[in-house]
Amino acid sequence: MLSRANLPLETIALAVCILDSLDSRFASCFRKNCPLTPSPQSSPYTEPDIDAVHPELLILAALILAVKFVDDAQVNTGWHVREWGMNLWTCAQVNFCQTTIMENIGWRLKPLWEEQIIAEALRDMNIAGRQFDPVIYVEEDWELLQREEDKISGDKLMLTGLSTGKAVLGFGDMITPIDTPRDEPQSLNYGRLGESADGI
Repeated sequence: MLSRANLPLETIALAVCILDSLDSRFASCFRKNCPLTPSPQSSPYTEPDIDAVHPELLILAALILAVKFVDDAQVNTGWHVREWGMNLWTCAQVNFCQTTIMENIGWRLKPLWEEQIIAEALRDMNIAGRQFDPVIYVEEDWELLQREEDKISGDKLMLTGLSTGKAVLGFGDMITPIDTPRDEPQSLNYGRLGESADGI
């Protein structure tokens, strides 16, 4: 979603601050009042459930609010739902989420748009993402690294007797970015919040 939105880091930091400002009342209000739509996998006899709503809806709403505050060039909710949200949510859900967020923070975004607050959010984002510039190798270095990697893989294969495939060079232990979840058939039956996967 962040890749599709392609926003300046300061705008994303404002969205982070918005989400960080929500208090305990927000979750209850959101869960009780969010408009629900049936999931494509649900049976026609099953009531839609709030647990079927992807929580990334909150991120989408916060990003839209941040953009509306920082940038005067506005687009409608339908555009954001299509382009950023990949039609995972309805316009009604996104609009409800934006309104609920704003009510929860007292309709006050300006206090969050302080230089020090945004700088702290950017620092926290940097730490959380463990961001750093990848090393760029020239062709000769890459061939040398490839030979070293093949040697290490061969040593591991002799030690373990298992084939583990090639290692990926580059970002080390950085968390792999994932795309926005999609509604796809699941083989597991996930219960309501607080229950185990098999409903116990």
